[in-house]
Amino acid sequence: MSEYQYYEFQALDRPIDNEGMDMLRRVSSRAEISPTSFVNEYNYGDFRGDERQFMRRWFDMHLYISNWGSRRLMMRVPKHFVDRSKFDTFIRGCELVEVLDAGENLIIDFCDPDEEEQYLGMWEEGSGWLSGMMTLRSEFLSGDWRILYLAWLWAVNLGHIRDEVLEPLSGIGPLTGPLKTFADFFRIDEDIVTAAAESPSDSDGHATSPENIEAVISRISDSEKTKLLCRLAEGDPYVSIEVRKLMNEFSQIGNESTRLRTARELRDRTIEVREERNIAEAKRAEAKREEHKQEKEKLRLKRIADVAAMGEAAWNKVDDHMKTKSGRSYDQAAQLLFDLNTIAVENGTTEHFSRGLKDVRHRYANRPKFLERIERL
Repeated sequence: MSEYQYYEFQALDRPIDNEGMDMLRRVSSRAEISPTSFVNEYNYGDFRGDERQFMRRWFDMHLYISNWGSRRLMMRVPKHFVDRSKFDTFIRGCELVEVLDAGENLIIDFCDPDEEEQYLGMWEEGSGWLSGMMTLRSEFLSGDWRILYLAWLWAVNLGHIRDEVLEPLSGIGPLTGPLKTFADFFRIDEDIVTAAAESPSDSDGHATSPENIEAVISRISDSEKTKLLCRLAEGDPYVSIEVRKLMNEFSQIGNESTRLRTARELRDRTIEVREERNIAEAKRAEAKREEHKQEKEKLRLKRIADVAAMGEAAWNKVDDHMKTKSGRSYDQAAQLLFDLNTIAVENGTTEHFSRGLKDVRHRYANRPKFLERIERL
């Protein structure tokens, strides 16, 4: 069986210098390498670099996927943006995520290495996944920790979290597109995500409303605004993130926290959500079948009306179909006879139809495959 592995690294804050580019080319001559990215696919062989070392030295995000089921996403974030004491609430008991020291940065490593039989041989291209999650890093640095909540849900769904443990955030919904992509990438059960998203998150985007932006900016001192503008002019990539973080913090002032749910409550609600989804899907499927049935009936009635409009010429049409000795032409001739029978029953002309059918049987007595098709007449 062929193997498939996809590696993608992206540098978001600053480009890689020439020395770094040379080092990356020595790792792989086939990879697509630019000052901001390293991308390679392997159908045979393996990646000869060290993913975590790549992240420490050059890159801010990394994605890996294989056709046997293993998946990985890494983010490098500056330590001074993150309250590390909060991590334990999210990652205790969660084998999906690990937080590593990397000098002035932290590396958040989400990794599901399991080789599950259900995924063996499934060929899912890696290209496009990371672009759909690229903004997760800036959202996290701005104070939106829901990516870690999703990792916690992954552990809850697998039974790794005790029943009495409280959720790390008061809510998670509505999810952003990148968060949905993250949940899909790591195959987090859609029903537990739906259950968790029933409680709204503090990070739902209302912080960036024009009113909140103006309110936050007005609270920043003139001297601090000058510093921020100078850093922005110098190309500091973190200025906008710091401002968004201030807005998120400001928007949460005075907000009463929603009651935290336990892992057991989320698992129980997940069962209910799954049952509700199954019922809804069954209703949609039934509605679709009924719609198809009605459409089919409309087509049948139109076909019969067209045959009725042909009058006696319809019998000649049977002969036209029989000129071609093929299964398709036999089906068409048989269908026409069935429609003529339906018209005869409705009009009370069954004797006339019987005489015509007897004549057809006589003329095509040497066509057993055709006669098999009209046995029910």
